[in-house]
Amino acid sequence: MKLPRTLAIATLALGLSSAARALGDAPAALYGKMLDELRTELAAAAPDTGDAAKVDAFLASDALDAKLAKFVILSEATPEGLAKSDAALVG
Repeated sequence: MKLPRTLAIATLALGLSSAARALGDAPAALYGKMLDELRTELAAAAPDTGDAAKVDAFLASDALDAKLAKFVILSEATPEGLAKSDAALVG
């Protein structure tokens, strides 16, 4: 069963912040490493921009949606901000 995108992104964000909480004071290192790994994976999966058919197929596919959502969350939000919002949600 496929989750609606909004629910999937919210679940991803909560899971990421829970992982940071488990590490104590090291969320920046965790998120930085995750962002670097995702950047490498996504760059390797991206098609050559000179081939329009491959670009269209890449954009139409949902194979990388979860990784792209995770990448955007990590790149747009600071690790400290994610940890703070997790603390506010938890308690």
